[in-house]
Amino acid sequence: KRMDKTMYLIVAILLFMAHYAGDFLMQSSEIATAKSYDNKALLAHGLFLSTPILFIFVMIYNCIHGYCIDMVVYPLIATVIYGMIHMIQDRLVWSGFKRKINIGKLKKDTTEFGTAFFTVLGADQMMHMIVLFIIVHIFIL
Repeated sequence: KRMDKTMYLIVAILLFMAHYAGDFLMQSSEIATAKSYDNKALLAHGLFLSTPILFIFVMIYNCIHGYCIDMVVYPLIATVIYGMIHMIQDRLVWSGFKRKINIGKLKKDTTEFGTAFFTVLGADQMMHMIVLFIIVHIFIL
């Protein structure tokens, strides 16, 4: 089926909400800190992140394609791929940021630290959303 512009907007809003829920609301401060170096924390983040994403993927797929045997298969594949890419991005981005702190290039409680943190956070979120929309386009729409 072909979607109209309104449906694309609804899909985009649902994806942003699911990503926000999984990447921020379902992530503890301990996991946020540890995911740059601890594989268990990174995997926990990936699982928590994937829960609302899978729900939205199934809902969107079902609305577009109707009820069928693939209703869970393609969304599950898409969710696993997104979760894996998301975890790789987080490990690379945040371990690099943490490395700059550890070698003294960034000092906490400075203006430069705050600017660097929010620049990295913004770029990280932008990359996550680009990947999310590409995966939705390939597997769900």
